[in-house]
Amino acid sequence: MDPTLPVIQSYVPTGPLKELVYAILYVRGLGTGLALQRVYQNIIINVGGNFHTSSPFEDDTPTENKATVWINGKHETPFYLGHNGTPEFYILAVKQGMLPFFTSVPVRDTNETALPAEVWGPTSIIALQQELQMSNDVASNFAAIERHFTHEVPEPSAGVLKKIAFLADALPTHTVTQLCHVTGYTRKRLWQEVLKHFGSSIKEMQGIIRFDNHLKAISENTQKNFSALHTFYDQAHFIHDFKSRTRLTPNQYRLLCNHYTQIRRHPNFIPINKETFLQFYYTGVL
Repeated sequence: MDPTLPVIQSYVPTGPLKELVYAILYVRGLGTGLALQRVYQNIIINVGGNFHTSSPFEDDTPTENKATVWINGKHETPFYLGHNGTPEFYILAVKQGMLPFFTSVPVRDTNETALPAEVWGPTSIIALQQELQMSNDVASNFAAIERHFTHEVPEPSAGVLKKIAFLADALPTHTVTQLCHVTGYTRKRLWQEVLKHFGSSIKEMQGIIRFDNHLKAISENTQKNFSALHTFYDQAHFIHDFKSRTRLTPNQYRLLCNHYTQIRRHPNFIPINKETFLQFYYTGVL
């Protein structure tokens, strides 16, 4: 394995954890860039250089994240992500709505922050991080992560899993009445369950999931007219919503997609140097 090349490896759990986790990822050597609004809930185990964040629109002093394990919860504010040294970390890609089974704090407390494990997890998770840091065997480390979380995380009932999975898929397309009808929840209970499992209100979740879908559609269809890629009633509302969430216009985002084709794999992340992005943002030139 060439230590100078970027690496992404993935492993899909085969035991009980597969109901709660999409995959366990190993990432090393990837660059920095602009992180846009997203709804994903991940647990990050850092075994490399520390990360830091700053405003993507100002030349401010970065804030370093010194945690070794943290929850990277939903965020709605764009930020610039950088790192010191060589980034190397494992990601537990938690399925939407399943984070409450991993944390001792409300999911809403994980929004807009990198919440360190000391706040939400058992002390054994730090020992796991140290074990991973000492080993270069990625396959063995995947197995160690699966064992750890299988032991630490309670297995939810099939009925609960079914309802959460339904909400994760149906939130952006169903009305509150339809959601209540399928789940059997009252409106108050539905509001409580969505807040508990997703960390935001129904309306906020619907908006960010819809926006996430718009990012993906634009990144994969860079030549299509915007009217064919969004779900708003008119173009003006689409542009307003997009700009309020990113401070970019849809066309600016499309220009970045055309220039940085890697965005098609990860539409919420633009691998652009901060100085280059600031120049592009204020002058319109890459």
